[in-house]
Amino acid sequence: MRHHPGDNRKITYGKVGLETSAAAGPRIPAGDEERLSAVLGGTFTYSPEVTRTDNAHKNTRSYTYSSSVEYGTTAGHEAGPPGADTPAATTRTGTVTVTVTVTVTYDKTTGRLVRVDMTRTVEGGGRGDTGVQIVTGSLGFAPGPDGDDERAVAEWWLKGNHEQAASPFQYMFEHDTPTSRPGDDDPFGRLMFDKGRSSRMVTPAG
Repeated sequence: MRHHPGDNRKITYGKVGLETSAAAGPRIPAGDEERLSAVLGGTFTYSPEVTRTDNAHKNTRSYTYSSSVEYGTTAGHEAGPPGADTPAATTRTGTVTVTVTVTVTYDKTTGRLVRVDMTRTVEGGGRGDTGVQIVTGSLGFAPGPDGDDERAVAEWWLKGNHEQAASPFQYMFEHDTPTSRPGDDDPFGRLMFDKGRSSRMVTPAG
């Protein structure tokens, strides 16, 4: 653990095992790496460690989960896997690595979920490489009972106890910044479209 100075602004962070943090963040069922590799068309892996951050000033505890998909030789996508809802497809040669992080933050006193932050980064591609592409999505919740309904939708989505909607990691690998409101079969996507914040940027190749 590392400590940053400051009486009530101390931030403590460290690593915990994926299984240890299972109750706090996205549900990761057995065999999920193999399933998502097939769905996403690449080699999918979870990071075995989760970053835990305690913020004394905000009285929050966060867990950051990381995963990646590697596509070999030729990958026809712009900021996601083949078939993702990106504005236009770009064929890249060489290895393409897509990394997704999901951070869930809780109030330490009440235990309530206060926000979800997601980032997808695309790197590599060799010839025809267009640089590093980054897509972000953030969703915050009102404190107390006012945010409970929206919080319940996010917690349902994080636990992955459903077949219709994509799991947190699959969602970020397959979705770009939203341009239209999803249907009733995607309550979390609708919540992100209505209340969330999304961004997309490309850093030109050097």
